[in-house]
Amino acid sequence: AVAIGGFGGADCARAASAVLHFVLGHVAHEQQRAQLARLGLLPEDADDTDPARDFAFGVDLLVRGLGTLA
Repeated sequence: AVAIGGFGGADCARAASAVLHFVLGHVAHEQQRAQLARLGLLPEDADDTDPARDFAFGVDLLVRGLGTLA
């Protein structure tokens, strides 16, 4: 999709790397929260946001950001 947007090979690789690192970071964060909750260590006032909504926002942010560079 990035290549169709007119980006060259190096930029496509950078975009793929950015998405990969975002996904890995998001998954790691979800796993950490789940583990803290299982251990009873998650503070009661911890932010209780919707992970799916946060993930979609992050992907949209990356895509729109790339769109401004096209």
